Amino acid sequence: MLPAGSRVGDYEIEAELGEGGMARVYRARHALLDTPHAVKVLDSALRTNADARQRFLDEARIQAKHLDHPGIVKVTNIVATADHAALVMELIEGSSLEALMHELVNDPAEIRRIMLAVLDAVGHAHAAGIVHRDLKPANVLLAGKGRVPKVSDFGIAKLSDPERAASKKSTHAGARMGTLAYMSPEQIRRAKDVTPRSDIFSLGAMLYELATGAMPFEGADDFEVMEKIVHGRYRPPAEVNPRIDPVFVTVIDKALESAPGDRYQSCDDMAAALREDLKPVARPQDSVPNMAPPKSRVNLAIGGAVAGLVVIGAALFVVDPGGGSEPDPVRPPVVEDLAIYRKALGLHGKFMSATIETSAGIVRCNLLHDQSPIGVANFIGLASGQKPWRDGAGRIHTNQPYYDGTAVYRVIPAFLVQAGRPADTLDVPSNPGYTFADEKSALIHLPGSLALANSGPDTNGAELVFVLERAQRLDGTETIIGKCPDITVLTAISTLDRDSKDRPLLPVTIRSVRFEDKMVGLAEKPVEEKKQEKKQAKPERIHIVPLEGSPVEGPSDAKVTIVAFLDLAEPYSGKLWPSLRKVMRERAGSVNLVIKHVTVHPGTGNLAGLAMCAARNQGKAHAFAEAVWAELPRKDITPASLRKVAVSLGLDRAKFDADVDGALCWSRFETDTKLFGKLGITGVPQTFINGRGITGAQPYEKLLEMVDEELKSE
Repeated sequence: MLPAGSRVGDYEIEAELGEGGMARVYRARHALLDTPHAVKVLDSALRTNADARQRFLDEARIQAKHLDHPGIVKVTNIVATADHAALVMELIEGSSLEALMHELVNDPAEIRRIMLAVLDAVGHAHAAGIVHRDLKPANVLLAGKGRVPKVSDFGIAKLSDPERAASKKSTHAGARMGTLAYMSPEQIRRAKDVTPRSDIFSLGAMLYELATGAMPFEGADDFEVMEKIVHGRYRPPAEVNPRIDPVFVTVIDKALESAPGDRYQSCDDMAAALREDLKPVARPQDSVPNMAPPKSRVNLAIGGAVAGLVVIGAALFVVDPGGGSEPDPVRPPVVEDLAIYRKALGLHGKFMSATIETSAGIVRCNLLHDQSPIGVANFIGLASGQKPWRDGAGRIHTNQPYYDGTAVYRVIPAFLVQAGRPADTLDVPSNPGYTFADEKSALIHLPGSLALANSGPDTNGAELVFVLERAQRLDGTETIIGKCPDITVLTAISTLDRDSKDRPLLPVTIRSVRFEDKMVGLAEKPVEEKKQEKKQAKPERIHIVPLEGSPVEGPSDAKVTIVAFLDLAEPYSGKLWPSLRKVMRERAGSVNLVIKHVTVHPGTGNLAGLAMCAARNQGKAHAFAEAVWAELPRKDITPASLRKVAVSLGLDRAKFDADVDGALCWSRFETDTKLFGKLGITGVPQTFINGRGITGAQPYEKLLEMVDEELKSE
């Protein structure tokens, strides 16, 4: 904190006005002109941080060059010295909207006036190609006695114009920016393509708070808040404030739609609705008949322009994508495509795997066609050439494998490998000319996961993401289409020297993709070794599962150890549980039981696993698991419901909450997840009885038979 009388460039500090996460704002006076100003000074701890300083420069540049509007706080100067980095702004005499929030609840006319002014200012920013990304009451100042709204703090604003955005380096791609309570679902998912409609969502949250006195999305912790935002769960505003203006209810519900395309498409639309004179506005895709597929936005995984070229046999025929009435052959995949593509490839078995030959080696992955049929259909159709696709020049290709000759375009050691981008345009994201909705997605991705890359919800394309050695927190929107048991080749690729854009300096390309109707494991054993194993009376027991850090029930000297990989959010794990409990009762004293929790179900599994670890720390892991399976369907698993189960079992709530968020439980969860991947397991429940594996929700009789075989062999 700077004391009164200290200098920041030519400005003399008079008093502190407020502080934020990176800076403090002071009232100051120009030493020569004697004019009052607000000076926003970067914290001394961040002064030498190049990224933080650049963020300040960006804010000054954005506001000074592009945001000349009476409803936006004007930046007049910048101070960049060895001692300080600061923005100089007009001084607003008044308070913030946050300070008057509860005072305005029963004044709909004043709420409407303020919101219309804010919408006008934000709309001006959008017209300049700028998305604020952190709209909230604290960032709306009310100037003077007339309380003129002025939008401030464009420090994390995004230049949405691609050419100007390319020069803005200080905010890392995919980074989640903003204040959680007002974030849109796409910001929660760390989507890189935040748009003006993300600001519309934040403005809807502001209007909700102004009109009700409460925030729309609240929870016991950040995870619960994020979950509510992503799923659009908020208390109806009329329940919170029965006297709310009905127009506000309509506007709030529209602005807080989870899908950006369902919200108001502009600040003008939202403002017109507040004025009660908005006529129904057709969504763009409904208002233009026979519209060509829209271009995908430039993003981490997919993008590029689209148009047409058809390959028939060995001849090429140019097609006019805008002429004639022929249906466009390039379309998103549908579930029916999977059976068609499989039949054409002669695949009729229960399982299916892909062999991806690269210039660095072969990667084999088991495909999750039961869980992600549309995503797998997309992958198979493109890889085999059965599905038409567009290239970056807009030409349509048929009967031509999409992935052959594409390249690995991003590698991060122990994290991920991204592939499937044309080798001659590594800097230009590409897609096959369409996107489609997410299927199997998760916040936690297991080692060896294969996913379709995208830029946010419902934007799956063709490029691929391989997760490497550790469970990763990714966007939570990718469709997971497979599991790759052996990631040796991928790991080697990830360690290649790379440039500043994480592109491997030694080019790696995909040569071909083949499919088989069988599952693949960690490694194929020699034929002679397999024959020798069959001759043995009893297969060698493999004690591959360490017990440290996992809840154990039963005597330490038990002759039989059962290790079960389960997911509290997965129903078949719940079906196996009674059989395991019955075996424990029937063979008490001879058997112990170990639970390893892993997440295979999207969204809720990792939360449940951390909660079970927290229960284990209070000696109630198995009781907690049993209660969750008995009382909570998967859709009802939330932080609040898990906490309720813990309290019903007599667990200390404060310790439970702390352990759920603590590093120890995350470390245990990650260790079990890594082991799960190393064993080549592709689903749960998976049980090991003295090292002998058995998959699925097996009946009590089968489990008891295996246990008794082990007891007899001792």
